[in-house]
Amino acid sequence: GDRQPTMDRGSDETPRGPVAKRFEDHAPRTVTPGVMPYRAWEAQPLPDPRKTGRTQVARHIERIIEAEGPVRVRRAFRLYARACDIYRIGREVRSHLNKALYDLLRDRKIVIEFEGSDRSQLSGTVRMNGTPKVVVRTAGDRDFWEIPPSELGAMMKDKHQAMPSAGPEDAYREVLAHYGVGRLTTNIRAELDRILRLVDTREEEPDR
Repeated sequence: GDRQPTMDRGSDETPRGPVAKRFEDHAPRTVTPGVMPYRAWEAQPLPDPRKTGRTQVARHIERIIEAEGPVRVRRAFRLYARACDIYRIGREVRSHLNKALYDLLRDRKIVIEFEGSDRSQLSGTVRMNGTPKVVVRTAGDRDFWEIPPSELGAMMKDKHQAMPSAGPEDAYREVLAHYGVGRLTTNIRAELDRILRLVDTREEEPDR
């Protein structure tokens, strides 16, 4: 199959604190009823972000988010990189993509939710401003770590409500079966535990 771009580790110019707060909107916490088919971005050749103007890079990232949002930043960057034959997203490439993403956030074209366990921009979930925060979909070609935590949480909640006497582990396995994930590994179980706690916390909060 196609080689997947890999990410190296390092800082990611993540907007945090008061700066990140400016990028939030007040869209209702709406979960789209039913399960939608995953609509993948139609791949096309893209210019190398290291050799292209920031505005043009931002425009291409916006098209990816428009097609696939809510989408995790790491997936949006991987799609971009694969489309310009980059198979290792190193510090320089990531920096250019982050700056273009920041421009979209600054211009309020997109919104970012920090749902990842490490609160980094790469783990964030982005969507077009004014669109639903959560859309439950089929897996498409996403792997487990490319699915927004809020989407996994909504699916987990639905599975738990469908079988209220079952424990979390049974709900986890149902969620993984829906997304075509074969094994409940230690890392995946830990992530689903974290998401379940997040879902429980949000249910206790009043709607904004």
